[in-house]
Amino acid sequence: MQQSAYHIHNPKCRSIAQRDPEGLDKTLAFTIGSIRNGTWNLPSLMDEYKEVRWKAKELSWGNKKKAGAYIEENLYDLFDSMHTILRSRKDEGVKLLDLFSTIPGIDLAKAGFVAQLSAGKVGCMDSHNMKRYNLDPKDFKTTGLKRDSPARWKKIRLYESTTKRSGGCRKLWNTWCDGLAELRPEKFNSGFQVSKLHVDCLAN
Repeated sequence: MQQSAYHIHNPKCRSIAQRDPEGLDKTLAFTIGSIRNGTWNLPSLMDEYKEVRWKAKELSWGNKKKAGAYIEENLYDLFDSMHTILRSRKDEGVKLLDLFSTIPGIDLAKAGFVAQLSAGKVGCMDSHNMKRYNLDPKDFKTTGLKRDSPARWKKIRLYESTTKRSGGCRKLWNTWCDGLAELRPEKFNSGFQVSKLHVDCLAN
């Protein structure tokens, strides 16, 4: 049986993010760099990140700059907390969403993307997936809610359960990559190429 793009590429992304704090830093930069940015632009962004880290042009404005400053200050705590969550083997997806959505400028969709890249958990319900699964983005907005707020935790659990009902991390990865290739055939010849881009950006 032929392996899916997720089975080939996602474990490599996980290995990079879990290996050391620098790998997680790179994963977070990749995720934040993808906000309001074409996926095809990310290789050049990550080349620049390799040289100047969070001073890269695409990471130096608005909430992206705030996110970078927070990550630089809290990277080792984020890395240790991620591993503590993974070792617990209990509610990892929910806990990772909580952890990564505390970073300024990262909502639940991007926190889900970090969890997907770093642990093979949850998944990214971006605007494309929201439309695909007929979801209301307002149901998952946590802006302005305190971290220990019951309302925030309700939204986190709703987001995590929604990704499961939508097919889970593997399906969300594969269908998103295939969908982008179909949407932008001038940039990608297949979903496999989109999937491989994630590894190429993080491994270099």
